[in-house]
Amino acid sequence: DVELCLACVDAVHTGLQELPHLPGGLGKKMGPLKGTLTKIEGILYELALLSRGGLSVRAPAPTFNDGEGAADTHVDEGAG
Repeated sequence: DVELCLACVDAVHTGLQELPHLPGGLGKKMGPLKGTLTKIEGILYELALLSRGGLSVRAPAPTFNDGEGAADTHVDEGAG
């Protein structure tokens, strides 16, 4: 669920921002973490546009034939 991913990344980002000092090289990771947050927000925006356009979006059933577990998003044109 994309909303759950956004909540998790946002919680990590917020938690790290609240620390007075980031240990080690964690300070360098804040930019990429913020970028991930922005990308997930963009995905939610695009999904909202698709659903308003009458398309239903669902993830395909997971396949584990290559061990990577990567899945593409499947878009169905639905009546709705």
